[in-house]
Amino acid sequence: MLRGARTPGSTSMSGKKASKLNADLVAAIEDTDVEAVAKLLAAGADPNSRSSEDAPVLLLAASEEELELVQLLLGAGAEVDAVDALGMSPLMYAVLSGNVEVAERLIASGADVNHQCDDDLGNTVLTLALDKNELPDEPSAAMVEKLLRAGANPNTPNAAGWPPLHRAASFPDLSIIELLLATGADVKTPRSSGYHAIDTAHAHGQHEVVKRLLAAGSPSLEETATARMTEVWTRIEAWYAEHCVPYAEALRKAQRAAPEELAALEEALGTGLPPDFRAFLLRFGGGGLHPPGDAGVFEYSGMTVDLILSQWKGLAELRKQGAFEKATPHELPESDQALQWTWWHPGWVPFARDSGGNLYCVDLAPGSEGTRGQVFKWESHDGPLSPIRESLQEFFEWYLEQLEEGRFTFGGETLFRD
Repeated sequence: MLRGARTPGSTSMSGKKASKLNADLVAAIEDTDVEAVAKLLAAGADPNSRSSEDAPVLLLAASEEELELVQLLLGAGAEVDAVDALGMSPLMYAVLSGNVEVAERLIASGADVNHQCDDDLGNTVLTLALDKNELPDEPSAAMVEKLLRAGANPNTPNAAGWPPLHRAASFPDLSIIELLLATGADVKTPRSSGYHAIDTAHAHGQHEVVKRLLAAGSPSLEETATARMTEVWTRIEAWYAEHCVPYAEALRKAQRAAPEELAALEEALGTGLPPDFRAFLLRFGGGGLHPPGDAGVFEYSGMTVDLILSQWKGLAELRKQGAFEKATPHELPESDQALQWTWWHPGWVPFARDSGGNLYCVDLAPGSEGTRGQVFKWESHDGPLSPIRESLQEFFEWYLEQLEEGRFTFGGETLFRD
């Protein structure tokens, strides 16, 4: 099944007979009729004919997973890298079908293993072989090996910025990771977003892949999170310095939390914190119960580790005493499965608060449709609201975007939405 079409151009064929032969060739290939294809080629049908959707017949043959058809067309002089409307080559269709034999035959005939298609994703042959959104099944190690041995570049990203290793890191198959590493895949360079292959592996729960990438020299999850957090907060601080000086001054006075403080918090929670949350607290979470400064967010003040623990213990104790038994969320639909539908849950960890007791929280115990580490707002009179972003990093990136787009102004004490 072809992925795209374009308006057919003018044909260079002469005469009705040639046109009929070429049309019959297309039909025979679509019917996977090997005998008919052989006869039509022998009778003079053009091996570079195109379908009514302007797809090369070799591409049609590759998409039908028929090695004999591919061999017949190549033997008759078909152009091995002829592309369709999306810039997809026959080799790419062999990759999509998972037919290693067809791919091998095309490569042997000179197919470009580093070809890149023209659609928005702009997959290379190798990134396509690792794209779970395009493949009908899991990626094939045999196909990846064949492409790499033929010279596919293990570091060329698709147009969306995804290098092959980053794609492969979402799957549990370590053999593919090994193939990429053995041919020089880079574990140290992030995508433009600042995320590394190890972050992709972690996000998909591929713990063995995380270990292998670390062994290959990847920065740790905490190091990558710290680098991203540093970048986004450097820009936030620059905005504060220009538009709301008191926020910038408070930020400069904020202190770093010690690793042992985070360890104590995680022990009390009974679970580890997401890397981006740890990075945030290691940068701004020190200073005890009365910090000299904080990382302000909107009209909220960032919380130290001690404040977080104190607030969390207080709410946990109220919950244990039954203070929330009759309280139900006012603003969160019961049908919303991202959060657990309750007034307060011990898996919710605040990181910023306002003077009215309202909180921004990181969710360590999401609902069935939620993501661990997602950020949501909890209001003292309404309970939890729907998640804002899937991670603390994304939350701060979203916050920075709003600041830089001019959606907030400083009113002398706090930021206000325009």
